[in-house]
Amino acid sequence: MKHTDAVTMAMAMFAEEFGRKFEISKTRVDMWCKFLEGFTPDCIMAAATHILRTSKSDFPPPVGKVCDVAYNLSNGKLHAQTGEEAWENINRSLFFVEYTDTTKIEKPTISDMEQRAMDQVGDAWYFKHSSNPAQDRLSFIKAFNQLSDQQRDEKLALPEVRKVVDKNKLLQEGEKRKILPEVESTNPTKNPEYVDPEMISKFCADLEAKMAKRDDR
Repeated sequence: MKHTDAVTMAMAMFAEEFGRKFEISKTRVDMWCKFLEGFTPDCIMAAATHILRTSKSDFPPPVGKVCDVAYNLSNGKLHAQTGEEAWENINRSLFFVEYTDTTKIEKPTISDMEQRAMDQVGDAWYFKHSSNPAQDRLSFIKAFNQLSDQQRDEKLALPEVRKVVDKNKLLQEGEKRKILPEVESTNPTKNPEYVDPEMISKFCADLEAKMAKRDDR
């Protein structure tokens, strides 16, 4: 199945379910095809099917909702990991007990995202010996959710969006390079005619000392 066919079929499913609340036009098909770039046809169809089966709303989902579900499915998950779930996982890993009664269990692994969120709060030793785990939990969850949102935005950004971001980033860097010489030009230490006051004081003190020695003679 081609990408366009999958998008059209998914939209037909929504139109069948929601009737006049979801109208299909060529412009809308083109828009959905563009927004769903990067997802495989089976992932798009699975996302539409999952939304229709689990949605409790009387209104059709926007294309952003389909993108969210397709993004999770492409990562092998039905839903994105929450900060609370990540917190539970790192605690199971940090305070892991290899044997439970007579049953051996595997130690949970800490994902890269979980590790990055941990690093913003403290290392493993800190988490194990913290005197304020409640605050650590809040800080970790906040950091994890922010990193998760940032990663999602990076993955879902279309090429033209990235182009605008990169363009404005270069413009800002160019402005900084323009401002830097101006700042340096106003810095007296960068002026070739500038003389350090400490050097003048030291020179005067040395001169007075030499004059005093000459007078003693």
